[in-house]
Amino acid sequence: MKRKFLLSFFAIAIVASGFAQSLLIKNEVNIPEVKNIPTQTFASPDMEALHLEDQTRDRQGMLYRIGVAQLTNIRPQLIGNWDVKTDGSKEWTLRVNSYGAEALSFLFEKFVLYGGTTLDITDLNGKRLHKTLTSKDVESHQMYNANLCFGDDMILILREPAYTTPSEIHINKVMHNYRSTGNPSVQKINESDPCQVNVNCSPVGDSWQDEKRGVARIYCVTGNMGGWCSGSLVNNTAQDCKPLMLTALHCGENSSAGNMNQWKFYFGYEAPNCNNPNTAGTLDDYYINGCVRLSDSNDGGGNSGSDFLLVQMGTLNNESQTVNSLKSNNFNAYWNGWDANNTTSNSGCSMHHPSGDIKKISTYTSNLNTSGWNGNGVQSHWRVFWTSNSNGHGVTEGGSSGSPIFRSNGRIMGTLTGGGSYCNQTNAPDYYGKVSYHWSSNGNAANEKLKTHLDPINSGALVLDGSNDPCSNPTPPVANFTATPTTVSPGGVVQFTDQSSGVPTSHSWSISPASGWAYSGGSSSSSSSPSVTFNTIGQYTITLAVTNSLGNDTEVKTNYITVAQATGPCTATSSQCDEYIMQLELNTIDNSSNCSTGGYADYSSQSTSLAKGSTYQVTVTPGINGSAGAYTDDEIAVWIDYNNDFDFDDAGEQVAYVLVAAGWNNVFDFTVPTTATTGNLSMRVRISYQPDGAIDPCGNSTYGETEDYTVNITGSGTSSLQNLSLSGAKIYPNPTNDKVFVDVTGIKDELKSVSVMDVSGRSIQNVKVENNGLIEVDLSSLSSGVYSLLLTGNNSTYTKRVIKK
Repeated sequence: MKRKFLLSFFAIAIVASGFAQSLLIKNEVNIPEVKNIPTQTFASPDMEALHLEDQTRDRQGMLYRIGVAQLTNIRPQLIGNWDVKTDGSKEWTLRVNSYGAEALSFLFEKFVLYGGTTLDITDLNGKRLHKTLTSKDVESHQMYNANLCFGDDMILILREPAYTTPSEIHINKVMHNYRSTGNPSVQKINESDPCQVNVNCSPVGDSWQDEKRGVARIYCVTGNMGGWCSGSLVNNTAQDCKPLMLTALHCGENSSAGNMNQWKFYFGYEAPNCNNPNTAGTLDDYYINGCVRLSDSNDGGGNSGSDFLLVQMGTLNNESQTVNSLKSNNFNAYWNGWDANNTTSNSGCSMHHPSGDIKKISTYTSNLNTSGWNGNGVQSHWRVFWTSNSNGHGVTEGGSSGSPIFRSNGRIMGTLTGGGSYCNQTNAPDYYGKVSYHWSSNGNAANEKLKTHLDPINSGALVLDGSNDPCSNPTPPVANFTATPTTVSPGGVVQFTDQSSGVPTSHSWSISPASGWAYSGGSSSSSSSPSVTFNTIGQYTITLAVTNSLGNDTEVKTNYITVAQATGPCTATSSQCDEYIMQLELNTIDNSSNCSTGGYADYSSQSTSLAKGSTYQVTVTPGINGSAGAYTDDEIAVWIDYNNDFDFDDAGEQVAYVLVAAGWNNVFDFTVPTTATTGNLSMRVRISYQPDGAIDPCGNSTYGETEDYTVNITGSGTSSLQNLSLSGAKIYPNPTNDKVFVDVTGIKDELKSVSVMDVSGRSIQNVKVENNGLIEVDLSSLSSGVYSLLLTGNNSTYTKRVIKK
C-alpha cells in the first residue's frame, strides 16, 4: 500500500499570518549594476539523473520530490558587498544562482531585521520575486522561509538606515526547486492523474461549496524534507474560531517545532469550474504560515492507531491575525464540522490535493467498512471504495494524505492515511483514520486525544456542525495566561501566552513595577501574547485584562516573573551522547576527550588568550562510538560570550557553524571583535542532530554533546592567521577517508615541504610542493589512525594532527 504523502528534499523556516503574494509584489527595486555584485553560484543538480529517479519513484508510489537543497552559509558579514552611503545608511547585495531551477527558496536559520531595514529578492532587472521583508516579518523563533522565488538567478538586497541595529541574517540552505513550483512560465496545474475531478465541477461539487472552503493544501516540512499533504480547518465546541487544522500524523510525525514554523497552508487553491487552467496564476496566493503541534495519535503514523495530527495554524502570538485572515474575503475559509460517532456512512466525498494539484473531489456511494491500516490489528480506520459520478471517477494520490472524508451531511468522519486507489486502479480501497478513534482511543495522554481540543469545554458532544464564523456569538471572557520562562537573567526574554476563553476582542497587559522591562519582537501591551525583555533584577507582577462585547475580566499573577543575575552560562545537555566532540583545537588549547555523561563536559579550566582584532582558527573534530566522524545532518557550532553577559545570544557570538553534509569542513576562522570584553570569557562548543531542531547553545538535545572552555581576551594584537606563521594554514577535511588539502593561500611564509608522520614521529611520506596555494596530500594508502602533517617554510614550521578513517 502507498501512503498519500509527497516529499521534496527540504530544510529549515516560516510563520505568521496569510497574505496575497501577488498583491504584495508590485514594484521594481533599484539595484546596483549586476556586474558589480558578488555572486554565490551553486552547481546545478544532475537533472537527467533526478528525472530518471523521479520516474521510478512515481511509479512505485514513493515520496514525491520537487527540489533538492543547496547547502550554504550566507551571512552578510561573510559574503556579498556592503555599500555605505553618504547619509550613513548601508546596502548589502549578493547575487545567487542555481541554473535550471524553476524557483529558489531561501531558508533563514536566523532572520532578524531592526527599525526601517528591508530585504528584497529581485530578478536581475530589479523585479521583486518575493514581498519586501521588514521587521514586521520577524517572529519569536527568528526563522524565515522566502519560498518559491521564481527563476534561477536573483539578487538579495538588504538596506539598513543609518544608526539602525545591524541585521542578523543567516541563510543555511537554498532550495533548487525543479518541478511543481507554480512558476507562471512553467505548467503547474494538472499534475495529478487525468481521472481526478475538480472540486467545482457541476453537479458533483454543487453540494460541497461550504465544506470545500475548509480544505487546504499543506506544505509540510519534516527534517530536511518537505512535501504536500491535505487537511481541513475544523470547528470546536467553544466555537471560538480557533485556527485548528486536522491532518494525518505521518505528514509530520518527525517534524520538530522548528520544522512546523515552516509549514504552509494554502486555501482556495482550486479551479473555478470543471476546466483546468494552464498555470496556477493567483490561485496559490492565499496561505497561512507556520503552525504549532497540539495533539496527535502517537502511533507511528497509523502503525498502531488512527494516524491523526491536529495543529494550530500560525503562532500563539498571532492567533487573532490568523483568524482575521481566514475570515477575510480573500480566504473565505469555513470551519468544518465533525462526527466522532463510530457509525458508518453510505454516501459522501473526500476533497484533497493529489500531487499538490488544485483541489479535487472523490465520491463514494456504498457503506464505509471498519478496518485496520496495513495490518495494525486495531479497528482504527474506515475503508472506502470510490465510485464514478457524472463528472468522472476521482481517486486519491500522493499529496492527498490527511484529507477529510465527509458524510453526506457535511461532517468529517475520517482522515486519509493511504491506500491503493489510482486512476488505473479505481476499484482499490483507501483507508481513513476514524474521527471516533482519534477522539480518545489512541492513548491516555491529553495530547493523544482529538477530544482535548475539539471539545475544550467538555460538553460531551460527539457531533458539531461547520460554520462560516463560529465565533460570531461569543461568551463573556475569562482571563488567563502563562509565561515561559518565569525566571530569567537581565536581558532575558519572556514569552507570554494568552489562554483566555470567550474570544476576547481586546487585551491589555500591565507589568509592575513599570520600569526595567520593554516589549519586544514587535509586540505591545495590546498583543494577545506579547514578548517582554526584562532588564532589571527583581520580581514582577503581571496583569492581563480581556474584553469582548459581553463583558471583561482580569487575571493578576503576583511576583510571577523573577529576574536574577546569572552566575554562569545556560545549561546544555543531551539525552544520548552518540556523536560527540572528540577533539577541540584553538590556539594553545588542544583537548581530546570521550563522550561525556549527560552530554556535557566542563573544561573551563582550560584557557587560551585571544587578542582583540586578531583572527584565529578553531578545529572541532567530532566522533562516533570512539572513532572520528559525524552523521549527515549533524550540526557543529562554537560560541564566545564576547560581552560577558552569561549568554550566547548576542550578534556575532556564534563564531563557527557547519551542517555535516557533502564537502563539509570542521576548520573555522573567526576574528575577535575590538569591542569584546577584556578578561576571561566563556566559550561553548556543541554538536547536535539537525532534525531535532536548529542547533542552540542552551537546552537539551536528543543527540550530541556540549563542552565549555575559557578564553582570555587581551588588547589588540597581531592576527595569528595573518602573520608569517604557517599555523594559519587550513587543513581539511579532517577526519578524512583518503585525501586532505593544505591551503596556505595568503600566508607570507613560503611553504617548502609537507611531511606525513606516524604517532612515533617517524616521517612516512613526503609531499612535493610545487606552488604556495593549495596542496593535496593523499593518505589513501595508509591504515586508519592518527597521523601528523609537518609543514616547513622559510621562517616557521607547523604540525597538525589528522585522522585517517
